[in-house]
Amino acid sequence: MYSKIRIKEKYVVIYYTSGGHTMRFKTGVKIDSQKEWNEKKNQLTSKVSDFKEKMKIINLWKTRSDKAINAALEEGYKISGKELQQYLNKHKDGLILSKTTKVSTLFARFHKEKKEELVDNPNRSSASIKDYTSLMRTLTDYENEINKDLTISEIDKAWCKKFEKWLAMPRKDGALTKGKLQSRTIKKRFDVLKSFYRWLEAQELIKNISALTNYKINVANSIIDTLSIDEVRKLSNFTPSSERLNRVKDLFVFACHTGLRWEDIRRARKVHVKVQEGGVTLSKVTHKSRNTTQERLSVPLSETALEIFKKYKYNLDLISHQKANKYLKEVLKETGWYDDEMEKKNKDGNYMKRWEYFSFHDGRRTFITNLVNSAVPVNEIMKYTGHKKISTLQQYIDKTRPTSFNHIKILD
Repeated sequence: MYSKIRIKEKYVVIYYTSGGHTMRFKTGVKIDSQKEWNEKKNQLTSKVSDFKEKMKIINLWKTRSDKAINAALEEGYKISGKELQQYLNKHKDGLILSKTTKVSTLFARFHKEKKEELVDNPNRSSASIKDYTSLMRTLTDYENEINKDLTISEIDKAWCKKFEKWLAMPRKDGALTKGKLQSRTIKKRFDVLKSFYRWLEAQELIKNISALTNYKINVANSIIDTLSIDEVRKLSNFTPSSERLNRVKDLFVFACHTGLRWEDIRRARKVHVKVQEGGVTLSKVTHKSRNTTQERLSVPLSETALEIFKKYKYNLDLISHQKANKYLKEVLKETGWYDDEMEKKNKDGNYMKRWEYFSFHDGRRTFITNLVNSAVPVNEIMKYTGHKKISTLQQYIDKTRPTSFNHIKILD
């Protein structure tokens, strides 16, 4: 009596037959192969990308169908397949034709779903939602400046160019955001906006999103700066002026010795320490903020790293990520060793001092670069860092280090 979910020519459809007419309504979700469909559970396999999002769309159309069937039964008749098809088509077309729908209204729904997916997931970092929240605040500032609501139909190639320029400009007093974004951050805002429009397309709320998805942001190659092994040792022996700065120094040195991401450092505990023949390792599942699959890493702990871990009783959840980045700059400035200028300008147009440029994630880059330059096998480093692809690992390597001639001597 009720509708069913079926596969028709690789499309997930809502199947219903009555009144001599069979309806196969396309939900907008498509599979690449039969392996992506679980026949027993009659749903997508959990390994399909955006599994939860796609199942929500499928179940949404299934629920709409069954509500229409129920409503007809309550009125004393059985809706035909043709009538149900027309009902769903009208519903779909009505949403598609609603070009004046406010972006902010639908983005609020999108943000809520992402928050439930990312923040409420114990395997994901709460930082995962940050980029989505940043765009929501940015769009609010944009609407306030242009003094009108932004609608779905306005976002075309011309708007993208205008919005890109606007993001690079400073915001007015009282705005939620500061503006003056660098190209890399502008790209992040557009990436989230594209993700939002793909979400709309998947729910068949809009049709053609190519003007946005094909729009490219030219990102300047970022400068990677890392500490040499000697610089890490020197920093380790430095005593900052306050205990709060000393804690951050210890955390950064720990990152330089282990290559762990912030979330992995924050969540590491004594249970993850494994005593093995030849040394001690820290072994745990990584907590990635963007990917749904967590890889296991196993990194040997140096005496310095183990000493720091013990010092804080195997709990390095000492401070927020934002404050750690802020205080790290204070520590490096206080040493007086990092005052040379970088080939990078700050928002005021001045060349940045080296201490200004560092962030906590540079501890991971330092660790990887120092191991690569020490001729540690790449597959071994990937075991330490949890990387699956060499290409991803290469993005962490500081290529500005002085050229070494020692390796080439083996050819003579």
